Amino acid sequence: IGTKVIRFEPMTKMMFDFKIKGVENVSTDQAIPGYHVQYDNPDGAVYDSWSPKDVFEAAYTCTEDGLSFGYALFL
Repeated sequence: IGTKVIRFEPMTKMMFDFKIKGVENVSTDQAIPGYHVQYDNPDGAVYDSWSPKDVFEAAYTCTEDGLSFGYALFL
């Protein structure tokens, strides 16, 4: 079990390739729902990735409002 602080925003694979990766000829076949995920590496560099919606929502838990004591112990 590991933790990391991430920034994320809903974004299709197509928009991620265009806006973040700079691909000019993106395929509309890539209009897959997901999230642009960003976090800071220990060296200060920013890491950008894309995650499919179902994978992201199964892997990440939002703690914006804090954690319950029981959930914090689970982690």
